[in-house]
Amino acid sequence: MEQCRKASEQLLGNETCIIDGIEYKTTASTLSDSAFVDFGGQWPSVKFSLKFRRSELENPPPIDSLIEFRNQVYKVINIRYAPDNQAFTLDIAQL
Repeated sequence: MEQCRKASEQLLGNETCIIDGIEYKTTASTLSDSAFVDFGGQWPSVKFSLKFRRSELENPPPIDSLIEFRNQVYKVINIRYAPDNQAFTLDIAQL
């Protein structure tokens, strides 16, 4: 389901985000200045990808959920699962 044209990415490392009022630590986070195209619509040009191990966050929040990250609110636009299903990545975009 990943429909992303990657112009450039910057690995940011472990960061904190808030989901449903609970603080979680990411395994890794990535900033991408690419455009995320979804069924003819286009998301803002800046998005983040937040990776979590299931030991830290058991289940991902649903698509369209709101996440606080770096003191701003973002929307979950895509969820990607690791092949072993032990981790997942949330693609989030600014509202």
